[in-house]
Amino acid sequence: MTIEEMKAIKKEYGLSNEMVARETGIPLSTVGKVLAGLTRYPRKKTVDTLTEYFRKLKAGNQAPDGSAQFHNIYEQSEILSHNAFHERPIDYAYAEQPEHLVTIEERDRLPDDRRTELIDGVLYDMAGASLAHQTIMQGIFAGLKNCIDRYKLSCKAFVSPADIVLEVSPATVVEPDVFVICDPKKIKDGKYYGAPKIVVEVMSPSSRKMDSIIKLNKYMSSGVEEYWMVDPEKETVTVHDFRYYLKPNPQGGRGQVAVHTYPFSDRIPVLSSDGLCEIDFSRIKKELEWFVS
Repeated sequence: MTIEEMKAIKKEYGLSNEMVARETGIPLSTVGKVLAGLTRYPRKKTVDTLTEYFRKLKAGNQAPDGSAQFHNIYEQSEILSHNAFHERPIDYAYAEQPEHLVTIEERDRLPDDRRTELIDGVLYDMAGASLAHQTIMQGIFAGLKNCIDRYKLSCKAFVSPADIVLEVSPATVVEPDVFVICDPKKIKDGKYYGAPKIVVEVMSPSSRKMDSIIKLNKYMSSGVEEYWMVDPEKETVTVHDFRYYLKPNPQGGRGQVAVHTYPFSDRIPVLSSDGLCEIDFSRIKKELEWFVS
């Protein structure tokens, strides 16, 4: 496999050099130099490791130890395997990193009326949410807040817009549609620095690629425990439970990622293995009927 082929797969899957380094065990500086073509004669072992990684990633196969090291999460999700990797990039097509990566400070100096997100220092403009989109957000927020209040948890639920800083350098600042945070000490200058406990993204035609590939990767690697991808078009909610993935197994790989897809008519468990509580999505579905009545 050539370097150009590796770069093409890296771009298609929305991976950063940090992700590749973490998954392959190759030093970050080496990954950057090899994929940028700066190393004229890279070591054969390095090239072989990268080739194996990208081939397994493209094929959707598991790592030899059966772990999720090579992102076998993708083959477990109907939405991801059937849609995300077989459709043409939409508005959020991932781009190669430019020479100048945008910092958090530079993003903060943008006009207030321009909503953006940063992924590995690359700036993306965000489209406004439709009224149906907001109805779903409000319903999920209400359900999460009820769970938190019922069990007297030391957490809070929020809705967009609000900045979540997943990484400082290169900067990754996202604005999830709905999220739950549990550590007020990580709030600084109006931003939350760290991974929320729960993140919910309501997909739209312009955000599907971002939500189902790039953000999924970021949320998984940054420490988010549960990620919901809500698809209004298909009327499904795909829940990714990352908690076992976050705990390395004895062989040094990662645990499996539990992926469940629910129809809008279901009651959807929150942090399901804890049996915490459920959100009755049929109520949200009924609210959406107002738009077509």
